[in-house]
Formats: sequence, structure tokens, C-alpha cells
Amino acid sequence: MKMEGISPDEVTLLTLLHACNHGGLVGEALDHLAGMVADWGVRAGEDHWNAVVDVLGRAGHLVAAEELLKGGGGGGGGEAWTALLAACRIHGDERRGKRVVASLIRKEEEMEAMVTKSTNKKKTAPYVLLSNLYRDG
Repeated sequence: MKMEGISPDEVTLLTLLHACNHGGLVGEALDHLAGMVADWGVRAGEDHWNAVVDVLGRAGHLVAAEELLKGGGGGGGGEAWTALLAACRIHGDERRGKRVVASLIRKEEEMEAMVTKSTNKKKTAPYVLLSNLYRDG
């Protein structure tokens, strides 16, 4: 894109991060995230951070993903924590999974981040993932 003089927007860069995710390209995803502002002048939003947490988690870099969230990457929204919980299940990290669920529950209580506006029902994904983690462990 640089060679063609085309500047990507936040959607294009998010798509690039998702492609890195599905290709298992952890280093490239981190490079793209770091270069968003420097190279393109685009501020990374919550969706960008969620994608990177998912890349790290799927690749088994659970410590790095958790540190990124704890360090404030993307605001640490429920979607990113749920992605980390799913990665804990995939990689059999029950201890970390319990901490992640505790963080999700805390966020739910503090900000009602897990409540949908249209139905006012709690999302059940974290609880299902934790149940599966216990079952698989």
C-alpha cells in the first residue's frame, strides 16, 4: 500500500489484523498494531486490540495476551477478555481461565459491559467457556 501511495483506514487495518490472526502471524500482527499510528496515523481502537489479543491467545501466548489486557491495551473490554478465556480453554490453562472469568465478572459488575441493551440479558459466553475449560481439564 505504501508503494502505491494508498493510506489504509481503521477498517482496512482491522481486516489486516484479522488476516494475521487466521494465518497465525503473531509477529506481523504486533508490528501492524505498533505501526498504525507511526505509519498511517490511525489510532488503534478496541477492535484492533481485541484482534491482537485473539492472535496472541490462539498462538498460545497467553501471558503476553493477559499482560496486554492488564496494561490497558484497548481498554480491556469484555470481548478481549472472552477471547483470552477461549484461548485458555484451547490451551488447557485452567488457572489463568479462572482469573480471566474473575476479570469478566468484575467488568460486568462495574460497567455492565456484558449486558446487551436490546434484551437486557447477560451474555453467557464466558460462563460456557469456563464450563468447557473445567470439563476439558
